[in-house]
Amino acid sequence: MATITYSFNNFVPEFVVNSTTDGYQFRPDVAVLENGDLFFTFETGDLAFQDVVFRRFDSNGNALDVGDRLVSAGGGSDIEDDSAVAVLSNGNVVVVNEDDDGGPEDDVEFHIFDPSGAIVDTQNIVTQAEGQATDNQTDPVVAALAGGGFVVAYTDEFAGSGTNTNAEFVIYNNDGSLRAGPVIAGGAGSALSVSQPAVVGLTGGNFVVTWTEDVGGGDLNVISRVYDSIGNAVSAEITAVFQPDNQYDPALAALPNGGFALAYIDQYNGAATNTELEVGFFDASGNETDTRTIDFGTDLISHCDIAVISSNYLLVSYTSDRNGNSDVFAQVFDFSGNEIGEEFNLEVTTGVQTASSVAGMGGGRFFAAWNDSEAAGADASGTHVAAQGTQFIRTTTGDATNETLTGDDLRDIMYGAGGNDTLNGGAGADTMSGGLGDDIYIVAATGDVTFEFAGQGTDTVRSYIDWTLAANVERLELQGSGDLNGTGNALNNTLVGNAGNNLLNGGAGNDYMVGGGGDDIFVVAAAGDSTIENAGQGTDTVRSYIDWGLAANVERLELQGSGNLSGTGNALNNTLVGNAGNNLLNGGAGNDYMVGGGGDDIFVVAAAGDNTIENAGQGTDTVRSYIDRTLANNVERLELLGAGDLNGTGNTLDNTLVGNSGANILSGDNGNDYITGGAGNDTLNGGAGNDTLIGGAGSDILNGGTGNDRFDFDLVSHSPAGPALRDSIVGGFSHGFDLIDLSTIDANTLAGGNQAFSFIGSAAFSGVAGQLRYSNYNGTVIIDADVNGDSTADMQILVAGTNFMAGTDFIV
Repeated sequence: MATITYSFNNFVPEFVVNSTTDGYQFRPDVAVLENGDLFFTFETGDLAFQDVVFRRFDSNGNALDVGDRLVSAGGGSDIEDDSAVAVLSNGNVVVVNEDDDGGPEDDVEFHIFDPSGAIVDTQNIVTQAEGQATDNQTDPVVAALAGGGFVVAYTDEFAGSGTNTNAEFVIYNNDGSLRAGPVIAGGAGSALSVSQPAVVGLTGGNFVVTWTEDVGGGDLNVISRVYDSIGNAVSAEITAVFQPDNQYDPALAALPNGGFALAYIDQYNGAATNTELEVGFFDASGNETDTRTIDFGTDLISHCDIAVISSNYLLVSYTSDRNGNSDVFAQVFDFSGNEIGEEFNLEVTTGVQTASSVAGMGGGRFFAAWNDSEAAGADASGTHVAAQGTQFIRTTTGDATNETLTGDDLRDIMYGAGGNDTLNGGAGADTMSGGLGDDIYIVAATGDVTFEFAGQGTDTVRSYIDWTLAANVERLELQGSGDLNGTGNALNNTLVGNAGNNLLNGGAGNDYMVGGGGDDIFVVAAAGDSTIENAGQGTDTVRSYIDWGLAANVERLELQGSGNLSGTGNALNNTLVGNAGNNLLNGGAGNDYMVGGGGDDIFVVAAAGDNTIENAGQGTDTVRSYIDRTLANNVERLELLGAGDLNGTGNTLDNTLVGNSGANILSGDNGNDYITGGAGNDTLNGGAGNDTLIGGAGSDILNGGTGNDRFDFDLVSHSPAGPALRDSIVGGFSHGFDLIDLSTIDANTLAGGNQAFSFIGSAAFSGVAGQLRYSNYNGTVIIDADVNGDSTADMQILVAGTNFMAGTDFIV
C-alpha cells in the first residue's frame, strides 16, 4: 500500500515588498493577476499621516514597479488605511481603502487599475446606507463577481450613534458604475455593534458577506449570508455553531465546486487565551457541509486568512504566539475539511510576524504577505511588509505490488518501487519514478519529469502534451486529439501518435513510429526506423536524414541535412523533396511531385502525372524516365529507361538527352543540346542551338535544326553500309557550319592506333584503308568510308538536301 507525506518548498524566497523605508509599512493584502503577476497593497507612513500604496511583482518575486505607488492621488495629508484588493473578470484590479481626509467622517473609497498599474477609474466614494454626513465607514473589503463586477463591503456607523454599526455592501460593475446598493447585511439598525466584514464571489455568480456581530452578553458571533449578483439575499443568516463563545476575524474563500469555506477564530470557555481555528465548508446555498476545529490550547491565534491553492485543497494562515513572539503559521485542508499534512510555520526568522494575507496560484502554489518587525535589507526601521512564494508538495511511495498512483494539480513526487505501476501525476508539475517493473507514466504538464534506470523493465509514457522520452523509457503514446510532438531517446523506441497532427522523432536507435489519424510527420535517422500509417489517416510526411523509401500510406518525403541521399515513393501520389545534396528521387507508382533542391539531383519518373521541380542555379539535374518525357524548367538531362519506344524532349537549357534501346524520338528544343540515341532506330532533333547528335546503334535519323550542329559517329557499327542500316542526316546540312565528327573511329583497322580518315571527294576508292568519299544522288549525298582497304564501303551516312561534301565538313 502506498504511503503519502507532504512538504513545502519556497519557490520564491522571502523578500521585502515595500520600497519605502521610512516609518511603518504594514497590513498587506495580495492578489494574483490573470498573467500570474502579484499585486500587493499595504499602508505606509507614521502615526500622523499614512497612505495606502501598491506595488507589483512577477511570479518570481521580481519587482515590476520601481517603488511604492500611491493608490489615491490625495495621499500625503490624509490618513488612509485598511486596504484590500481583488482581480476583476476583465483582468483589471480594484483596490478599496478607508480614507480620513480631515472631514467629519471616514469614507470608504475604491480605485480601479489595469494590470500595468495604470489608473482606469478615479477615486470613488462608496455611498453609505444611512446617509448621515458624520457617519464613519471603516473596515472595507472587496470581492470580484464571476459574471463581472465587484462587491465592496464595510462597516457603517449607524445613524450618527458613534458606536453602533451595520455591515453594508454596494455592488459595482467592472467600470466602477453603480449596480446595486447600498444594502445593509448585518446589524439593521440594532443597538449592537457589527465589525470585521468579509466578502467573496462564488463561482456561480453569487457572493457571500460575513461579519462579526455583538449579540449581547459580551458574545461575538460570526454570521454569513449569500446574495445574488444584484444584492438579493438567497439564504437566511448563517450563524457559527459555537455559541456562546466568541467568534471573530472571519475570512472567506470560494471553492471550485460552487460553495465556499469560512475560517474564523473561536475563543472558548470565556478565556482570552483559549483559542481555536474553525473552518466551515458550505454549499452554494449556504448549507454547511462540514466543520473542522484546531485547538491550540493556551496559544493565542489571530488574523486568519484563507485561500484555495489547488483544485482540491485550501490553506488557512494565522498568527500564533506559541514561540514567544508572534509568528505566521498555516494549515492545509481538503474540501471535505480534512487536515492535510502538518501545521507549518510560514516564516521562521526572528522578530514578530503578524496579519498575514494569502493568495492561491493553483497547483499548490501560493503567495503570502505579512507584517514583519525584523530589520531587512534597506528597511532597518523594524517594520516592513514581507512576502514569499510557497508550494505544497505531496510525495507518494508505492510498494512491491502493481499499483496505480494518482495525483491532481499539486506538485506530486511519486515512487513506484517494485511492480508494474501506473503513475499519473495529474495537472501539476510532477516528478515520477517507476522503479522496477513495466511502468506506465501519464503526463499532462510541461513540468512533469519521469525517471527510469537501465534494466528496470519496459516502460511507457502516455502523454497529453508534447513529450520527449527520458533515458531508459522505451515507449511513448500520445493521448487525446491535440496536435502533439513526440520524441524518442537513444533506445529502440516505439512512438504512437494520437488522432491529431503529430510530429514523431525517434532520435537515435531503430524506432517504430505509428502516426495515427492526423497529418503526421515522422523524423527518421536510422536505417532500422519504421513508420506505420493506415489508409485514410491523413496526409503524412517523413523527414529523413538517411536514404529512405516511403512505407505504405505515407504521402510525403523530405530529405534533411546536406548529404547525398536517395528518396523513394510508394504506390500513392507522393511528394518527394530533396535537400542541398545530390539526391536520387524516385516517385515509384502514382503521380508524384518531386522537388530536387540545391544539388545535382536525379528524378526517376514512371507515370504521366509525375512532376519534377527545380529552381535556377540548383545544380545539374537529371530525369530518368520510363515514359515519354519533356524536361521541366531548370532540369538539364534526360535519360530514357527500359526498352520501350519512348520520346524525350528538352527545354530551353543546354540539355543532354539519352535514349534507351528502343526507337526513340529525342528533341532538344532550344539550347546547345547533346543528344544520343542508343541502340534503337532513333530520330534525333536538335532544334535551335549548336547541338551534338549521336545516333548510336540502329538506323537513325539525325536533324540538327538551326545552329552549328555536330553529327557524331563513334563506331563504324553506328552507321553501317546499306539502305536499311545507315543513319540519315536530314533537315538541311549547312556547309561551313555543321560538322560530321568521325574522329573517334579508327579509319584503318589494319594498323594500330586510331587512324584519321582521308577525304577523297567523289573519287572512287583506290584500295587504301581510311578513304572517305561521297556520291551525289540528285540532291542527296551518301558518304562512304573504307576502313580495311578493300575498296568497299564499310560505313555509310546519308545526307539529305545537298549535292556535295567538302573536307571541311568533317572532323576526321
